[in-house]
Amino acid sequence: MRPPLAASPTARPASQSPVLPGTRRQTSRYGTCTPCSTMQSPSISSRPSSGTPLGGWKSMSRCQRQRFPSSDVQPAKPSCVASVASSASLSSSRRAPAPQAPTSRAAGIFGFQQLELGDGGAALQLGARLDRYSVASRTAPKFGPGRERAFTAVSGSLGLVLALGEAASAAFTLARAFRAPTVEELYSSSVHAGTGAVEFGNPDLDAERALGVDAVLRYHSTRFSGQVAAYYNRVAGYIYPTVLGETVVDGHVLPVVSYAQHDATLRGLEGSVEAVVWGSLVVGLGGDVVSARRQGGGTIPFLPPARVFLGLRWDDGARLLGVRVRHAAARTRISEGDETPTDAYTLVDFEAGLRRSIGRMGHSLNLRIDNAGDVLYRDASSRIKDFAPNPGRNVVVVYRVGW
Repeated sequence: MRPPLAASPTARPASQSPVLPGTRRQTSRYGTCTPCSTMQSPSISSRPSSGTPLGGWKSMSRCQRQRFPSSDVQPAKPSCVASVASSASLSSSRRAPAPQAPTSRAAGIFGFQQLELGDGGAALQLGARLDRYSVASRTAPKFGPGRERAFTAVSGSLGLVLALGEAASAAFTLARAFRAPTVEELYSSSVHAGTGAVEFGNPDLDAERALGVDAVLRYHSTRFSGQVAAYYNRVAGYIYPTVLGETVVDGHVLPVVSYAQHDATLRGLEGSVEAVVWGSLVVGLGGDVVSARRQGGGTIPFLPPARVFLGLRWDDGARLLGVRVRHAAARTRISEGDETPTDAYTLVDFEAGLRRSIGRMGHSLNLRIDNAGDVLYRDASSRIKDFAPNPGRNVVVVYRVGW
């Protein structure tokens, strides 16, 4: 694993943002946010996990949800207004029991059929699916009455596969897809320790519905194989996180994140080839690139960068030795808000392995070293890239026995 808004919010005048005694005013591009200085919370390590309401907190600022004046679904704009009475009563009482986690249910039925079109290798592929997804939050004193959302959708696909000689084929697909919003996207209302942000869900989100086309060209022979694919998707109601500003929790400055929804288009290209150059020596090359725009202009946040790789592998069936170089371009075209651009990086991976059959059992021992140079880098698509870089050198040893 989103996009400017149709109606830009108007910053609230400072005079409309009350500053209570002992509090500090925080300013963001969405106006003024006044976090309560008496807001207390457990340490980061003891905060609830993703999707769990903020049960057990002694006190917190009370966030009132407001809607942007637009016909499109927009992110809720939390204006942090400290509630003196609520904070005083909660901080002087015992810790309240944590409310139960939201409940979600999913059910689906699907079918797939491939029809051969004559003797030339052409085939027609048909698919259909019916999904039902529901998610309900629980009633809690801090978060109000529970609410349930249910989504039902029919999706399907139509594909055509054509044989282009003995070694090549082409495939074309038209598909309609569906994705319901997650529990976190609907009902989050607390600090999310996993993303290092204060997240506010949007219970009015609709399901994402996409219509896409893709084309794939494949070739496979004894010494060469490869494929190239292109796709285009139009998504109605694409859901994405958007940064509204910052607040302070336990002396730590955290971003305030809500979930927005806009129509978007995504297009991409990917491909890879492998060729036997001598004996058991194989050279591989590949890459992918994706771009996405939301309705009205603007880039979708947290998109992966353009990537390429080059690999060299010796594999004679009993011994394996290989090296791969991966390069990712810089991601400087980012969404509006506080998303951080990322630099380009290059990583080197190694692998080695032995295979042997003993009796009726096959044994294999593999060693893999990812990011052998221990490069410090950040993935553009990571929600936690601001404070957590990607893994450094990683060594994996795998022993398998098959029979």
